[in-house]
Amino acid sequence: MTARLSRRDFAAALGAALGAAAGPAGLGAAVTPPPRHWAWVHGTVRRTPAQWARQFRRLRASGFHGVHVGGGDAAALVEATFEGYGPGGVAIILQVVTDNRNRAVSDIRTTLTRGGGSLGESGSVAWQFQKKGSIVVGVKLIDEERLLNLALEAGAQDMSRDGEFYTILTDPQHLEVVKHALAALPIRWESADLALIPSSLVRVEDPALARRILTLLDDLEDHDDVQHVFANFDIPDAILAEHAAS
Repeated sequence: MTARLSRRDFAAALGAALGAAAGPAGLGAAVTPPPRHWAWVHGTVRRTPAQWARQFRRLRASGFHGVHVGGGDAAALVEATFEGYGPGGVAIILQVVTDNRNRAVSDIRTTLTRGGGSLGESGSVAWQFQKKGSIVVGVKLIDEERLLNLALEAGAQDMSRDGEFYTILTDPQHLEVVKHALAALPIRWESADLALIPSSLVRVEDPALARRILTLLDDLEDHDDVQHVFANFDIPDAILAEHAAS
């Protein structure tokens, strides 16, 4: 299923391409992307400014001036969601923004197959994920108990700590409310966005299988059109750290 890129999302994408992202200080506040190790621990990878810049340079070279962000039928840039499986039965959801859906489908199918996975039909794995608001905050910025109390009072559902980051989960409709509560402190978050959180996880203890999964997800994430990658694996921290360092 595809949809036109909204004006708000287009503006955010353009800002990211220029090396900026929205934060508590407003559009243009610099944000350092979390390291890949953190991203995979939480089951998602987000487009970095450098990757946005590569994509927009390609779009500009192929007629970027024709991209449509309002109504009408001339839109060239579309959003799409693809579902599939990786090695070991790990469920994968990819959110892409592309100027050529057929090329994106072909590239993603090839990457999945080469990595020991497969491209599925729409709805084949989506039922294994829930849409949530996800806010990531560095642990050095605020005391854990204070942040938890603030988040819960603002309507958050849960908060966890993993290494150097806290992750706050909210209902989608409460994401902006919790963001405003953090901004009032002020607290600068590492990321704040809607995410697909797995309802259950596939535990992967075998190091070789874990490396195959992580390598496949890295390859998918490196595709210029891929904006978000969500997966439902549970890989031990030691293996994640080894892969991140490789």
